Amino acid sequence: MHKIGDLWSFNTRDLMRASTCQHCTTLSVLHVLQDPVVEEKLKEHIEAQEKARAEGKDKSLPQRYGDEFEEQLTKELAAKLDPSQFVRPEKDGDFGQTLDLMRSRVPVIYQGGLEHRGEGTVFRGKPDFLVLAGWELLFDDQGLSVRQTSDAAGPGYTVWDAKYSSHPKPEYALQVAIYIEALSQVGHLADNATHGLILGNRTLLPLRENDIVPAAKLARAELERAIEEVESTSRSGLLENFTWHCAGNKQCEICEYPKLCKKDREATSDLLLVAGLGKRMRDKLLKAGIKDLKMLSKSELTSVKDVSQQTFEKLKLQAKLQLKSIRSEGPESEPLANPMLQYLPKSDAGDVFFDMEGFPYFKEGGLEYLFGNWTREEEFKEFWAVDRRTEKIAFINFMTWLYNRMMENPNAHIYHYASYERTALNRLANHYAVAERELAQLEAEHRFVDLYPVVTKSVRVGEPKYSIKNLERHYEFKERAGVEAGDESIEEFVRWRDLEEKLTSGVELEDRAQTTQEAKKVYNRIRDYNIEDVQSTMELYDWLLKFEGAATKPWESLFYVSEEEAAGQLTAKQIKLMDLERDTAYLLDPVRDYEKGLDPEMDNQVAAWEALAHSILFYMREDVMFWTNLNIRMTLDDEDLTQDREAMVVTEAREIDLDGLELAAGHTGQFQIEVDPEELFRPKAGTPIAIRYESEPGVVRFDFGKVDALENGVLTFSRNPKDPESLKHSPSAIFDVTKYNTTGKEHFLLETAKEITSVWGSPFSEPPRGYPILDLLLRKEPQFVDSKPLMQPDKEDYLPALIDAADRMQRSAIAVQGPPGTGKTYLASRLIKHLVESDKRVAVGTNSHAAVENLLDECIAAEMEPLQVVKVLDSGTPEDYKWTALKGASQLSTALRKSMGGLVMGATSFGLCNKQIREHHFDYLIIDEAAQYSLVDLIAASGIADNIILFGDPQQLAQVVQAVHPGGVENSALGHFIGDHAILPDGLGYFVEVTRRMHPNLTEAVSWLSYEGRLRSIEKTKLNIVPGIEPGLHKIVLDHSGNSTHSPEEVEEVVRLVGNHIADVGPDEIIIVAPYNNQVNAIRKALDQAGFDGVRVGTVDKFQGQEGMIVIVSLACSSADDAPRGLDFLLDRNRLNVAISRGKSVCYLIHSRHLLSASYRSLEDVKSVSRLAGLKS
Repeated sequence: MHKIGDLWSFNTRDLMRASTCQHCTTLSVLHVLQDPVVEEKLKEHIEAQEKARAEGKDKSLPQRYGDEFEEQLTKELAAKLDPSQFVRPEKDGDFGQTLDLMRSRVPVIYQGGLEHRGEGTVFRGKPDFLVLAGWELLFDDQGLSVRQTSDAAGPGYTVWDAKYSSHPKPEYALQVAIYIEALSQVGHLADNATHGLILGNRTLLPLRENDIVPAAKLARAELERAIEEVESTSRSGLLENFTWHCAGNKQCEICEYPKLCKKDREATSDLLLVAGLGKRMRDKLLKAGIKDLKMLSKSELTSVKDVSQQTFEKLKLQAKLQLKSIRSEGPESEPLANPMLQYLPKSDAGDVFFDMEGFPYFKEGGLEYLFGNWTREEEFKEFWAVDRRTEKIAFINFMTWLYNRMMENPNAHIYHYASYERTALNRLANHYAVAERELAQLEAEHRFVDLYPVVTKSVRVGEPKYSIKNLERHYEFKERAGVEAGDESIEEFVRWRDLEEKLTSGVELEDRAQTTQEAKKVYNRIRDYNIEDVQSTMELYDWLLKFEGAATKPWESLFYVSEEEAAGQLTAKQIKLMDLERDTAYLLDPVRDYEKGLDPEMDNQVAAWEALAHSILFYMREDVMFWTNLNIRMTLDDEDLTQDREAMVVTEAREIDLDGLELAAGHTGQFQIEVDPEELFRPKAGTPIAIRYESEPGVVRFDFGKVDALENGVLTFSRNPKDPESLKHSPSAIFDVTKYNTTGKEHFLLETAKEITSVWGSPFSEPPRGYPILDLLLRKEPQFVDSKPLMQPDKEDYLPALIDAADRMQRSAIAVQGPPGTGKTYLASRLIKHLVESDKRVAVGTNSHAAVENLLDECIAAEMEPLQVVKVLDSGTPEDYKWTALKGASQLSTALRKSMGGLVMGATSFGLCNKQIREHHFDYLIIDEAAQYSLVDLIAASGIADNIILFGDPQQLAQVVQAVHPGGVENSALGHFIGDHAILPDGLGYFVEVTRRMHPNLTEAVSWLSYEGRLRSIEKTKLNIVPGIEPGLHKIVLDHSGNSTHSPEEVEEVVRLVGNHIADVGPDEIIIVAPYNNQVNAIRKALDQAGFDGVRVGTVDKFQGQEGMIVIVSLACSSADDAPRGLDFLLDRNRLNVAISRGKSVCYLIHSRHLLSASYRSLEDVKSVSRLAGLKS
């Protein structure tokens, strides 16, 4: 930041600092104003920066790689375009010359200059590429390219910035946002266009204007406010209590003077020096009058507001031990009660101590360049990589060696520190589709031991961090390598690789011997650094073994272990998966080494081929990973579990006898719990469950049982433990462990994939037509018998166009995207009626019996004959339904065989893959709520019909994904078809852009939020009026802090609003939505006490499909730091869309003002805050 006359000039880093750290911004402003006190404080830091600049060392490694990346992209575009189509200003970054080039409609302007003026501030920057409307960037086999898509586009430009990182950072988005504002200010912004980032993995990341510009405006306003405050405040008063370090460690990542922060924190004994204490906790302690580490260690308080007693006591003990260590100038530690090290595996001669070195700046998401291992034989086993090809080889060789060693040593384990290694191994196995079986077996046998949680749950150490480097002095480990830190090893790797490239380039080198010697020295330094890491890991393990009670309990007892695993055998499922992987390897072999990002069309074909191949393995992989996933779910906190549709938090369980009487003593294993009316998990009697409990503090166990009944809000379940002693411990959660029979799905997945790939021949050949599921995978426009395009719809009535499309379909797929209130179910049922009356056989699928029965009910409402509407009975009796309910697949199959004309059959994904049902063929497969229907299930079901029609909306509640699979087959069918678009692309079907629910004022907010401004209301919705309040969105901003999942301030406001309107609209026309169950329960209680018990309250999951004249949304959480699941959950676009669109007339959106001053820690944070800020009252 600097000042030109009266104007303050800033860049995007200044914006980031303004939005996240007051200290950073104030310091920058005072430095520009050359305050003498500040200049003296910064003197040594500024001199160091100037020295680095003079020596050419001022740019970091990612900056240097970024410059090279931008230069390479520029060369690639220059090779594709005529010089008149690819121009830069004569003077680098000149704003006036850039304007002249835009007026001349140059297709691509590079390294131009833009500025955006505010009141007293100006932003100046150089966007990498300005692209004229009607032209678009893309990658092909020659690199970055551009093509003209329209001759009739307007005069505006889109902005694209190149960033070497493969992971977009928040400042990247803010930079694009302010360039968008600059283009708008000078009248050269393309209308309704996509801007974005060109990432180092050679992909284009599109950014929507409304996703990023509101957040940038907030950040700029905060910067301007900070400047004004500094300029208008006396310097002495400002500096009297000024903190010379950032308020949080994360802020130092963007601070101009991080070394000053570190030095001042240590000098002032700041609370952030306490291990495990972050900015949010620091703020709470400061409010309680605890100002530094010493005060915390000596505090006589027993509790602090919004901090549990247990957490506060733990922090006090940590501070006390750190203070003791500072005073003794030596390592201090103390064991914890019930330490996890009791479960450490015993030492074995075959043990491996493992550490990986990664290079994060390699293209396409980083490179794992060294897999280092130390053994008890004092052998260093190393596997090196320098590029993608050698990374795959190194990974295979490493996994082969590791797997063989573990099989030869059944009691051996693999020790590492922190989760990076296991995460990276799983990512590599998934990426290369190799060693998956071996890795899965090692995981299933619990061979990996992460020592980080063992340390943190066993020992308290007097260190500011629990990193392995901080722990080393406790076990007297002495480092010897010349590399001091991980970042330095990255620099050394780059240097070594550059030297090796120089030696192998074939160019004559005068100093070859010297270069060879230098390369060897650098290589040895990297190698020695990794050796020290793995040796240190071994010595840490040995140190832990010296504590009393270490390794006295079985490691495996921390996990659920099947009988086969306990016997050290592969399970039958693992063997079956191995066989299936071997039998299908031929499908994946052709694409294993395919490099994506060079040819978008070929990428699409390869992705479709991979989806088919991986779909075959999907359910077997799910089966093999079932217990691993369950172990993971057991560790989730209660708030996360409240969003799990197959789990329930148990707060108070009553043990009962067989007659239902509560027991005072003794154990029968039968329990009852009260079930919240809003509970998402509502199991039927007979549902098998896992029951979680703690056998001792911090040690999670589970045993099994079943649901006996769920009646009148009371759930009764039986518990059948292996060890009766576990009945002494109260249940804390239950989990559905139903194992569905997926044999039918597996059969048809294999059949479908093999048939299509056999006809296709190769993923690099022209894909065959005539397979609707392949068209859907490839996102191809549908084929019609007359080869004519889709009929243009009447925007007031889409049914005629939809019927026309369905009648003309020729073994293809189309979709109908229906936003809230657009009548998807009406359209689907009336289309079905037309098709059945045309003697067509229609299969309807959804992901639940309730959803499919709802659509069949609507078919009856459309006056279809009950005998033409059939489904297998799920519950109750046939007489309970207006359509024909049949008992079992056999009876349904008979009915289908006897039917001579058109009919519609409803089924879940299991019914569509029932072998008896698949003996019959249908003309159409219609999937309702297709945004919640998995792609893999659609692949399995697709062979039942000639054509596929999807109904749904990916912008509303999406399918819950439990695990990520290769090929992306776990994603939703409609989500895949639409791809990265918010709106269904033209040609793939119909986007229904007219809602029949919301008043136009409210529709405007929803349309801006989720539908690119295209959603509108029918005329009669203007009659949706609530007396005394203007229709539309109304924000109510409150000032509260420290609230996480419950805000009493917002509860009070909700009750006030209900009281204002209930007499006018009645309780049935008011819906209240909150993101967290704690807030839902508090609101429910407050409303009941106020006499408003008829008003509906719940999380958004409860209300999709429901509506009311008024919806009140309470976000509850005070700030980004308070959000337990992050802003991307709290301000999720889909959840906000569903919440707001429940209203027919009015939506009150209640939130804390601090949610609009978020620290942008990720791109998702930028988007989340933009959603909230951009919604206009």
